[in-house]
Amino acid sequence: MMYEYLENLDFKPKKVLDLGAWNGIWTREVKEFWPDAHYTCIEAGKKHEGRLLKCANEVFIAVLGNENKEVDMHLRKINRESKITYTKGSNIFGLSTFPSQAVEKRNMQTLKAVVGADATYDFIKQDVQGAELLVMQGSPEIFKRATYVLNEVNLYKDPEEFLIPDVKEMDLFMQSLGFNSSAVIDNHGKVDQIDKLYWKN
Repeated sequence: MMYEYLENLDFKPKKVLDLGAWNGIWTREVKEFWPDAHYTCIEAGKKHEGRLLKCANEVFIAVLGNENKEVDMHLRKINRESKITYTKGSNIFGLSTFPSQAVEKRNMQTLKAVVGADATYDFIKQDVQGAELLVMQGSPEIFKRATYVLNEVNLYKDPEEFLIPDVKEMDLFMQSLGFNSSAVIDNHGKVDQIDKLYWKN
């Protein structure tokens, strides 16, 4: 559903930013529609760097947020000789939906500290395990320069995860940056979470 929607957009981005790139699956699939774009991937999981380098023009391994400080990174474990490593769902909040088996100290950075305050991207995708709003609050000028922003958004406020914004909070913040609220692009079969596309007024 998402890729069909993107394909139908009368839009050819020159620069695409994938935040929470994981193993590069989103970037690889979107490159089928926008093969000539320059792709930048940012991912917290160090183990994914090699795969990302095969599909992106530039790759940064970084934990993103609203300020530069040390944080606890809650890791999820892959059953591979009981080794603690990053897998999908690792986050800075200790989310109950993604119970952690270990905590690692990491340096959280703002997006502008990683890519530069003057960085410009036409299309930005975010899937950073609840930190989407924090990332934008830390570097709003980068998002203001984008034409489209695709955010993973919670549909409602979970009392056990009160730090994670819901769709109303996300819509209000995006409006403050000059974006319209667009259609739901995908829900991944979930009842509480969606990918929502915002476009610049």
